[in-house]
Amino acid sequence: MTRQSKYLLATILFVVFLLRFPSLYTTIMDIDESQYGEFAVKVVDGMPPYASSIGEKPPLMYYYYIWIFKAFGKNNYSMVHAVTILWVMASAYVIFLIGRLRFNESVGLIAALFYAVFSTTHEPKIISTNGETLMTLPLVLGIYFFSLYEQRVDNNERQKTLHWIGLAGIFTGMGFLFRHQAAM
Repeated sequence: MTRQSKYLLATILFVVFLLRFPSLYTTIMDIDESQYGEFAVKVVDGMPPYASSIGEKPPLMYYYYIWIFKAFGKNNYSMVHAVTILWVMASAYVIFLIGRLRFNESVGLIAALFYAVFSTTHEPKIISTNGETLMTLPLVLGIYFFSLYEQRVDNNERQKTLHWIGLAGIFTGMGFLFRHQAAM
């Protein structure tokens, strides 16, 4: 990767931070966050998941909040949003990797920039920590690992790369465990 590409990628990741920065100063960005948080607090307090709180979302959606509340304190939505900023940065980076692997560095940078901007600016509540945001990282990791597998198969190295297809399946399945629609 060229020095200019590294600079542009760092700038794109900074754009993610700037666009999502307001979420650090707003406790609850969306009504769904309050439901995820309420579910997580009950589990952190020792109550069984799905029995102590009504939840119709897949488990990783709630466990994302549970893990953050256990690590940084109950109802710490600022940390939920801070971790989400890092999550979105990681998603943008993996999108860059996919574009670079399948096409070239320029395509990867453009794809990462489009994701950084358009995953954030559609409407103000979209910077909340929601299923659409959280399912993206495992899904793009699944695409990335599948792309690695596909590239190796084209080079007749199928036996050496079966782990890539396995990782693709694992991460795609994880996307489904954040949001049902990830399976479509």
